[in-house]
Parts: sequence; C-alpha cells; structure tokens
Amino acid sequence: MRRGGATREQEAYNLVVARRTKMVVGCPVMVVGGARSLEVTEEIISSNDADYVSLSRPFIRESGLALRWQKGNRERATCTSCNGCFKPLLHEGGIYCVVDKIARDSREYSS
Repeated sequence: MRRGGATREQEAYNLVVARRTKMVVGCPVMVVGGARSLEVTEEIISSNDADYVSLSRPFIRESGLALRWQKGNRERATCTSCNGCFKPLLHEGGIYCVVDKIARDSREYSS
C-alpha cells in the first residue's frame, strides 16, 4: 500500500514478483498493487511481465475508469490510495470512496 498516490515509477509495486512468478508457472499471472495509469498497465501487458493488472481501488473511486480510458481520456486514475474505502466495509457493510463522499456531502451542505 502506498498513500498519497504513487508516481509513475512507483506504480505496480509488485511487478518484480509477478514477473518472476510468470517465468516459472504455466498459468496466467495478475499483478496487484498500485497501478494507476493506462500507460503502466499497457506496458505490463505488452512486455508480457503479467497477463492481467488489478485495479481495485481505482474502480472504487471511479467506476467508469475503463470507459474513460477507452474514450481517449488517458489521465491517471484519481485514487490516492488512502484506504478510506475500506472503512465503510468494516463499519457499514459496504464499500465506497470516502474522499468522494466527503466532497459530495460538502457540496450538498454548501448549497
């Protein structure tokens, strides 16, 4: 886990492990941990370092992220890896981006 959003160089921080695993197993390998940009995910797949790239928290923050990328907006995911999305899971039984909820609540309060 990295807080505050990783730089491009810090993305996919488990890639070395995935790359080594892929060299010795005969099944698809997924890299998990910190991917936030389309460029990095494309590089991982095209280099054959992993077969899949996990994007859990970015999709919690932006459910339309894949569609945004598909439509040409290649900006990084807005997830900052704060882990706030897991607090509702523990206390409310659901999962959502707390950062977005605070912003929405603030806009509603100020209206």
